[in-house]
Parts: sequence; C-alpha cells; structure tokens
Amino acid sequence: RVPDSGAVLTRELQQLETKLQQIKVNRRSTERDQAEVLSYGELLSARLFSSALNDRGIAASLLDARSFLTTDASYDQAKVDLGLSKKYWTACYKDLPKGTIPVVTGFIGASPEGHTTTLGRNGSNYTAALIANFLNAEEVLNYTHVDGLFSAPPDQVDEARLIRQLSFEEANELVQFGAHILHAKTIIPLLEKNIPLHILNTFNPRSPGTRISTEGKKEEIKAVSLLNDNALLMLEGRGLLDKVGVDARIFSVLADHRISVSVISQGASERGIGLVVQYDDAERAHRLLEKEFQTDLGSDDLNQIQRIEPVSILSVVGEDAGSFYRPYRALVRNQLTPLLFNNSPSDRQLGLVFKEEEAVKALRVVHGELYGTAKRINLLCFGKGRVVATLLDQLLEEAEALKEKKNIDLRVIVILNSSHALLKKEGVGSPWRNQFDQKARR
Repeated sequence: RVPDSGAVLTRELQQLETKLQQIKVNRRSTERDQAEVLSYGELLSARLFSSALNDRGIAASLLDARSFLTTDASYDQAKVDLGLSKKYWTACYKDLPKGTIPVVTGFIGASPEGHTTTLGRNGSNYTAALIANFLNAEEVLNYTHVDGLFSAPPDQVDEARLIRQLSFEEANELVQFGAHILHAKTIIPLLEKNIPLHILNTFNPRSPGTRISTEGKKEEIKAVSLLNDNALLMLEGRGLLDKVGVDARIFSVLADHRISVSVISQGASERGIGLVVQYDDAERAHRLLEKEFQTDLGSDDLNQIQRIEPVSILSVVGEDAGSFYRPYRALVRNQLTPLLFNNSPSDRQLGLVFKEEEAVKALRVVHGELYGTAKRINLLCFGKGRVVATLLDQLLEEAEALKEKKNIDLRVIVILNSSHALLKKEGVGSPWRNQFDQKARR
C-alpha cells in the first residue's frame, strides 16, 4: 500500500532515477555521486517507517541527518564535526512537536557546502551513538541480523561463543580489528558519556545479545577477530640502527597522502620495521616509502623495502603476551608462523599478521587453545507434538549456556514428523516451528 507520504516518496524515487540516468550518460560516477545515490536507501527506509508508524496512530516524523550531521567533504568515510553537529541537532530536536518520535536517517551527513556524505560501513550505529551522546541517553539498543559479538567470527569458527558482556575498551579493540557489526567510531561517543550499548538480533528475540558498558569483566574476556585485505611493508637494514627520526619519516609521508597504518612493529635493534596498511593503499605506500628512503637505499643503509600481500591481522582481545605461550605453541605445531607480532600499550590486545591464505586456520587454532574445542552433540528429533515441542524449546534455550559452562555444542539438526523432515547442518534455532513450516520437505 502506498503510504500517506506517497507523493513525496514518488518524487524522491524520480530524483534517484534522474541521478542514475545522469551517471549512465556520463559513463562515470564521482565519489560525490556515489554518496548521493547511497543516501536514498536510508532516506526511503526512514520515510516508509515513519509513515507506517503514523498509519498506526503513533506520531512520528522523518528527520534527515543531513540537516544536522555536519562532516568534512570525504564522501565515503566522512569525519563528523562534533561541535556543529550537536548544535544543529539541538535546534532540530527542539523543533519537533511534543510527543513525536523522530525517525532519523543513519549513515549519511552533509559537508559544509551541503553535499551528501556517508560515514562508511555500519555508519547508522555511529549516527545512533552520536545522537545518544547529544541527548545524554540512558542506553542504545542496536538491532541487527546477528546475536551480538562473538569470541570469533561464527562463519569461520563453528565453536564461536556469544559474548554477553564487554567493556567499552574491549569492544573498541574488536571493532578496530575485524568485528564488522559496529562502525569503527561507534564506541567513542558512548564511552564519553558512559552510555551502554546493547546489540540484539532482530530475527532472534530470545538471544540475550551483547551488552557493552563499564561492567565488562576484563579478566575473563578472550575474543579473536580477523581483519583481511591488508598488506605488510617491511623496512630492513643495519643502517636503521640508532638512526633518529626513521619512524617520523615513515608516518609523515604516509599521513601526507592519507594512508593509515593499522599495526606497526619494530625490533629492539631497530634493524627492521614492519607496518600494515590497507591492501588498496599498499602499492602507493610502497612507492612513497621508496622515494622517501631512496638515499638510504642507495647508500646501503637500508637493504630493502619489501611488500607482502595480501595479509590478515589476527587480533586477540583480553590476552597479553605473557600468557599467550599456549596458543603460540599451537600455531608453531601447525606450522603457522606470524609475519609480525604486536602487543598493544594496554597489554590487553595482541596483533599477529599472517598471509591471508593461512589466516583462517590460524584463527581456529588460537580460538581452540583459548576456549578448547567444544564437544558437539547432534540430535535428531522424531515428532513435534506438545511434549517434544516443549523439550525442543528447553534444549534451544539452554544451548548457549551449555556451550559456555560445559563446552558442549548441542545442535538439533533434524526434526521429523510422519510426513515431513527439516534438516539443518548448523542446527535449528528459535523459532524452530516457523522454520519447520517453511522449509521442511517430504
């Protein structure tokens, strides 16, 4: 059904079509064009949702984030001007009629010139965190498509466990090094005001989710994440020994060209320096460093600048170098040697760099040593009457607790009745009745 704001919706769709036609004619699109096209997803969704609320008698109003969220002109990874954005938000919020729910577009903002910008992947939860900060909110509920943050990526490690509580610092480490549920900057505005963040699954209301706050138990949390699409640059040479300013030269030339370094490691002798950059920046970074150090290379003070790609960063949160000997020995036994090893200043996060083809295996080895390999029990359920259905509900409700407390991975992989069967290798979840009705086969 066309909502009450159907005329506005139609106009916006026509604007989008015009923009796409323009790009087609020009046979090219700029970053500014791309940001403008991407903005329509949020804008149309928010308009439809606010209209649906109003249709049900709930007063709601669309609030376009571009009216208050002021950013620089980096169209795909825009940096927010917090001072101006808070000022404009306050004005917009005051103008809302009393009792009206604002439905805000996430992910997008506007440059000082008024051009549409985007905040990058998962920018909507960053928008929510900023608004929570501006409002001094009590809590942020982030509904998404997964149960929360896990001890490892569930699609790569079958034994990954849901982490129910995390500190802000631990969550921030996970987000920076591969946990893609949240935007890299989401935690910062919440930490500033001590506003808890609760990650919940829209499609699994029974899941407790992950709560991020100051109450996270730092001494108990261990999680492993993987960040792909990187490259390693290695500067090696005895001439680097005791040479002042080498690090400054590296960071200065890369910063001047907006190339970010995610990991750096330097030997005590300073004869070798390794740094990790994004894969797309690797070739350019390599050229810039060779140009910066061409005199050193010519005088043999620097032997070589080597580029290894692609590589992955395996990040272990809640573990320090002193207690990492068991996982490290397990890596050696499996003939997995990190190219680079980095310990964070807080001593609560380790970074290990592997060739990308070895990274997933290394991830599973480390997770297995930290948590142990769960004993898997696969169950086949005959019938789904009242007694059996009650048992199934109880089993699924306790499955996560069994994994956490007893290291038992309990999965109901088959449900049968007299005429149909539901088979799921990964195990059925809640609500299993819907899954049976929709996917069971004769």
